[in-house]
Amino acid sequence: MDHPWGIAQTKLAHAHATFQHVADALPLPHRDQAGGCGDWTPKQVAAHLAGWDREAARALLALVTGAPEDFVTGIDTFNRASVDARKHLSWDSTCLDLRQAHEALQHAIDAIIQAQVPARGYLAWMDGRLEDYALHTAQLRVWVAAEQGA
Repeated sequence: MDHPWGIAQTKLAHAHATFQHVADALPLPHRDQAGGCGDWTPKQVAAHLAGWDREAARALLALVTGAPEDFVTGIDTFNRASVDARKHLSWDSTCLDLRQAHEALQHAIDAIIQAQVPARGYLAWMDGRLEDYALHTAQLRVWVAAEQGA
């Protein structure tokens, strides 16, 4: 039977790759245009995803080292901070940051698996990461389809 964290890792890799594929296919003017994901631009969405992937990686590594911390509870505040911290980046740099954040999360999951740390609650957080990727990927797809049909 596959390890639950290995399954989560595979699903996250697929969700990340799918988002990147859809984001890479966005017409250039759409990348900094709000409307596809609420008030956020696709670039801001990528920044948001990068922030959460980095936070998840940090939390998992803290757990592995025996210093677990509480989950972020101020979600809106964290979202704003993630987007604001990356607003100076170009589209390409934001996408690179997202790829690097995702790689950090994958390495942190490897560490959880290798350390055999019981990570109650943390696995459910990965489900949240999957839902976040799925939501924003679907939003971008609908938006681009609507724009192409207009």
